[in-house]
Amino acid sequence: MKNYVFTLLVFISGSYAFSQDYDPDLVNTWYLVSTQGDLGDPYFTVDVEPPISPYITINEDLSFEGFGACNSFTGQFSVEPDLPSGYLYLTAFDATDDDCGFESHNLYEGFYFGILNVPGEKLLYFVDILPDSSIFWFQSWPGFELTFQLETLSVVENEKPTISIYPNPTSDYFVINKSIPADAEITLFSMSGQIQKLDYKTNGVYDVSFLTSGVYVVEITTSKEVFRSKVVKR
Repeated sequence: MKNYVFTLLVFISGSYAFSQDYDPDLVNTWYLVSTQGDLGDPYFTVDVEPPISPYITINEDLSFEGFGACNSFTGQFSVEPDLPSGYLYLTAFDATDDDCGFESHNLYEGFYFGILNVPGEKLLYFVDILPDSSIFWFQSWPGFELTFQLETLSVVENEKPTISIYPNPTSDYFVINKSIPADAEITLFSMSGQIQKLDYKTNGVYDVSFLTSGVYVVEITTSKEVFRSKVVKR
């Protein structure tokens, strides 16, 4: 039987320490789009059969509750004075441990809970709210991440992205694998909130050697779609 039950209480000066220094857009119900482990390919929720709708609801006090494939969970995030902007601590996590009856459900839920339930680590996150598409990206260790969106989409609507970026991680450049229109907007977001616009390149190769090492979100906006992907700059 699976066992994801874990509870850790962190006491600072005899009580829970809590700060308001977090992105307020984090407070919402987020639906899981994909999991990713060890810099491998994303594992998309839409690929899981029978279909599931895993989610997490984050509250103003940074408590949270959610659902995987067949098990529910609750927990608590915190932000502390020693944390830079864009990071959280996990201070509590507790989940039921029923067998879901489908190996695909057990596997996907295991990835989901395993990436989320990392006590004592600095957890990197990024929230981007747009009128037509909003994402919440979460990383427990480099290469181990969860991507959420605000709306739950049908299997038909929730398609895999048609654009990909490689190599990733990279040190000097990345390549966009699909031809995009010359008027496409290509924007890099750092985890600290800095924004860098990139000029369109006909060969699809983009120089990022000038960037400092870290995690970035690449956003490509065309008249037909908005694509986002995480890129690790070494």
